Amino acid sequence: MKAMSLITTIAAGALLVIASGCGKKEQPAQPGTQQQPTTQGQQTTAQSDAEAEAKAQAIINRAWDLVGEGKYREAQQVLDGLSGMKLTPAQRRGVEALRSRIQAGLGAQQAR
Repeated sequence: MKAMSLITTIAAGALLVIASGCGKKEQPAQPGTQQQPTTQGQQTTAQSDAEAEAKAQAIINRAWDLVGEGKYREAQQVLDGLSGMKLTPAQRRGVEALRSRIQAGLGAQQAR
C-alpha cells in the first residue's frame, strides 16, 4: 500500500512539473518592436511536441503502475518503449529513478 501511495505521489509530482512548464507567459514586446506572428508550422510543431511529451509521460506512468504491482520485468519492457523519444529533464529524472527501482526489485526477486 505504501508503494502505491509513493507511486501516486511521484506521478502527481511529475505531472505538476510538466504542467507548470506549460504555463509560462511570454514577455510583452518592447514599444517600437514588432513581434513575428506565429506560423502554422510553429503551432503544429508545438502541438506535436506536447503530444509526444504526454505519450512519454503515459508510458512512464504505466511503468510506475507495474512496479507498484511487483511486475518489474514488464515495467522494464514498457520503459524500453521510450527509446528514441525526447524526454523533458523531469521525465529523465523520473525514468532514472524508475530504472533503479526496477533493478532493486529484480535483485530482490532473484535473491528469493
